[in-house]
Amino acid sequence: MIILNPAASRGRGLPEFEKIKNSLRHSLTDFDLYLTRAAKDATYRVQEALRSRSHDQILVAGGDGTINEALNGYYDNGRILNSKIPLGVIDLGSGADFIRTLRELSDGYDVAIQQNRWIRADIGQVELLPIADLRVPTGPREAKEFERTLRYLRKENQIQRRMFMNIASSGISGHIIRSILRSPLNSGSLAYFYHTIKTFASYRATDARVLYSREDKGPWAEYNGPLLNLLVCNGRYNGGGMLWAPPAYLDDGWFHCVHVARANSARMLMDSHHLYDGRIDEMEGVESFQAKRVLLIPTRTLDSETDGELLPMMGLEGAPAARMLLFSVIPRILPLIL
Repeated sequence: MIILNPAASRGRGLPEFEKIKNSLRHSLTDFDLYLTRAAKDATYRVQEALRSRSHDQILVAGGDGTINEALNGYYDNGRILNSKIPLGVIDLGSGADFIRTLRELSDGYDVAIQQNRWIRADIGQVELLPIADLRVPTGPREAKEFERTLRYLRKENQIQRRMFMNIASSGISGHIIRSILRSPLNSGSLAYFYHTIKTFASYRATDARVLYSREDKGPWAEYNGPLLNLLVCNGRYNGGGMLWAPPAYLDDGWFHCVHVARANSARMLMDSHHLYDGRIDEMEGVESFQAKRVLLIPTRTLDSETDGELLPMMGLEGAPAARMLLFSVIPRILPLIL
């Protein structure tokens, strides 16, 4: 089955797909085609296909947002629906970022689709936690209480949850996404770079605590100070080719994280080429680290996104709140064509 987003490739998703349709029919023999018409269509269609077991692979022809919708279709209340029908991506040449990682890691990605060759890949999970109900895991006792309360909140469905395949972030990158959505210049690498520079001129870092653990359950290391941006990477690229995590693999069991404390706008512009050549550690205020879990506690609500899709930073009853965000690696769980 192929899920096609006609709005992909700057609204040319369907014409671009028509160019490769015959070659796809030759390599795949036959396929069912489904066109998305609204938000979350890909999620619902994937869930239907997984429950009916009607296809031996699910291919997404669209951007990173459509891929993210399809990924979330593999889950229902935090549980995977099917672990044997793989997810794959058809490149429409639209500058999507996740396909860059797939092509770098695959020994021939088009052949992998044709042969239905897949791995069990890691995915990321972000949970929006009610800050009033949780104690920060600063020590062993607090860590145990944190885990106990977390289990209770999950059981009672008091946590909003979203999965991501590529990169999740909080801070200026979420604000950049919001700026893009409000602008007529809203597609492609040039648009993302323009909104990045524009946003840097006015955006201010906020105080935040960033705790991270290299184990499934603590101990936690902590950073406390100004935060301009936090990127939690499963894949390597976002923002139309910005290379945040060169060492990332999709089945290594790790997040490759980038923490930006603050940056001077002029200096950022001078060093912007490092966003694309993988040398981000040479940029001012940037640090990288590996983790299995990351807990972000901002002093104000931050714009946050997963795979380019903004997170609804609201309480379950619609009340805005400063929220904790917990990012967790779920290792080798998703069947992914590679």
